[in-house]
Amino acid sequence: MSCRPSRVARAAVAPVRRVMVTAAVALLAATALATPVLAQRAPNSLFRHVAAPDGAFTLLVPDGWVMEADSTGTTALRVRSADGRVALVRYRDRVGDLAGGPAPVARRLLADVVGRDAHPGARNLHLTDARALPELARAWERRLAEARAGAGVTGEGAVVNLEFQEDERLCRERLVGVVESGPAGWAARALWAARAPADEFAQWEPLLSFVLASVAPAPAGGADLARDALGLALPGKSLWRNPLTGALDAGSFHFGRYRWVSPDGDVVYSFNETFTPNSARLCGRDDWQKSLPK
Repeated sequence: MSCRPSRVARAAVAPVRRVMVTAAVALLAATALATPVLAQRAPNSLFRHVAAPDGAFTLLVPDGWVMEADSTGTTALRVRSADGRVALVRYRDRVGDLAGGPAPVARRLLADVVGRDAHPGARNLHLTDARALPELARAWERRLAEARAGAGVTGEGAVVNLEFQEDERLCRERLVGVVESGPAGWAARALWAARAPADEFAQWEPLLSFVLASVAPAPAGGADLARDALGLALPGKSLWRNPLTGALDAGSFHFGRYRWVSPDGDVVYSFNETFTPNSARLCGRDDWQKSLPK
């Protein structure tokens, strides 16, 4: 198998690999041969440590997935499967003044504006569920206050579930965000979404949750608050001692009972106790270090 960086990737900058448009990575079978990315757990799972295109944060990207940035549209960042069926998306902030009236209701803005703008070609896009999230709004207000940026600003949080037809598939997207209202106007921020085929959404929740949880620093773009608000299930949550940094890394036994890390921050999980990435020379290297659960 190959661990070559994408053809459009920039040169590696230790300890983070900076990616301009795409980040393609490898998911290994026990024999170190590439396997298709599936919602089901694989024998070995490799995640590459890459930087967002704007350099604002890093995250772990799974095998065969593509990282995209849209400099002009509604999407700030999309991390998606190769076929585009499954994705974690960060939408661009929306801002407006109060000349036309009060700030829009968060649930309505997410469903009717952000959701529809993001899927102009979708058919039968409709709202299946919407909930106010006052706890998200209060957490966001506290963050603004700590940054001394929240004078006179109040927030309203919400999460919505949308379904729509795309390429003859029924898709589901769960979208979360906060609408700020203050003297200078209103703004919709911390806009994150998880999407997958409707009948597979629950199967993909652990992987999407893991990728979002890997964003560092965690507050970047409100990723930490969005992860909790999206309510994506991640069974087997665990902490692992990083032998290279000494820090405790968040992870999950859902992807394997054994874990290794590389000096570049890449992570591989395995259910196979006899598999070692160094013997397989995973990504052409033999300096992987085993990470033990706390």
